[in-house]
Amino acid sequence: MTEEWRPVVGWEGLYEVSDLGRVRSLDRVVQTRNRWGIIERRFKGRVLSDNTSGAYLTVALCKNGQARTHLIHTLVAEAFIGRRPQSQEVCHGPKGQRDNSVGNLRYGTHSENLKDRDKDGTTPRGESHPNAKMTANKVKTIRESSDTQRVLAKRFGISQAQISTIVRCENWSHV
Repeated sequence: MTEEWRPVVGWEGLYEVSDLGRVRSLDRVVQTRNRWGIIERRFKGRVLSDNTSGAYLTVALCKNGQARTHLIHTLVAEAFIGRRPQSQEVCHGPKGQRDNSVGNLRYGTHSENLKDRDKDGTTPRGESHPNAKMTANKVKTIRESSDTQRVLAKRFGISQAQISTIVRCENWSHV
């Protein structure tokens, strides 16, 4: 199977995106003016390195000296699926948020996107959440303990309010 490349929408002639979720710059000549005249600089195209922004992969694109960061899945969807319908977002399939191939992407509502994440098991929940301070074992210990919430808060290094939400199963309800 061959990787298919298409122009990045709004960046035609400068960048292309592939159906596998890669982004590349194209060969180009940039002219700049200094006090001695016009200088031409040639840039060889290359596949760009992606960066992580939260849970998503991003890439920096530059035009006229201005760089902008873009979500790769948005670039792929616009190039291969088409314009995003109003009030919809790009949804990732069961391969998760790091797979930006066109086969793993579709447009859907925010509600559909959240349901997909639950169904696919890709919802950042519990210990897999990037901001998690607790583990499932600590949560079980808190719920089984007869100590006061104040003592538990001090022992686990979290607030008494957090202990309360854990005990009432408002947080970590899946445990």
